[in-house]
Amino acid sequence: MRQAGTGGAGCAPVSRAERAALLERRHDPVHELLRSAGRDLGAGLTAAHLTAAHLTAAGCTRRRTAMTSRPVMKSRRS
Repeated sequence: MRQAGTGGAGCAPVSRAERAALLERRHDPVHELLRSAGRDLGAGLTAAHLTAAHLTAAGCTRRRTAMTSRPVMKSRRS
């Protein structure tokens, strides 16, 4: 994989699109979620079809798990 460099000796030139993609991935933690969701929306699926699989793939399940585990723990205690 080529890396964005200054273009010195031995550095392969990186296209503007590749550089933008690298920067986008580096600064956006849910890049994979957005990319997969966009691909599925482009395939004719609606937002309702975007399942937890997309969130799991992007590592975005922590908040949902924390919100759903609280009532479960309360019910086990009582």
